[in-house]
Amino acid sequence: MHRDIPAADVLPLARHYSQQKAQRPKSATTPELVARGDGLYANRCAECHLDNGRESDKEAPLMAGQDLTYLISQTLAFKSGERKFPFLMDGAYKDLKDEDLTAIAHFFAAQDQVSPQTGRKRRR
Repeated sequence: MHRDIPAADVLPLARHYSQQKAQRPKSATTPELVARGDGLYANRCAECHLDNGRESDKEAPLMAGQDLTYLISQTLAFKSGERKFPFLMDGAYKDLKDEDLTAIAHFFAAQDQVSPQTGRKRRR
């Protein structure tokens, strides 16, 4: 099919698609858990998962806008030992209960993937 596109149309098409911002559909989150997760994020996560999880530092993955079910399962897998901790996560997880991790997952899932200030994802 791509061979049927006239050469003169390729550049405008490329420009159009280069300006598109791919975004996952938002997960349904619970406002109370998002608010609780916000406080936990500020105390436990913000140092590495910057800009509400849209920016990363110290090899931390981007977290904003991830699927809620995935976030919950992975945070609990770290806690149970099913998944190995990156060495910087030991302190962040210390003394957190499953309910805390669920609240943090709700916080990250509720975030937009792109920064309201820049309109794009960022990685340091």
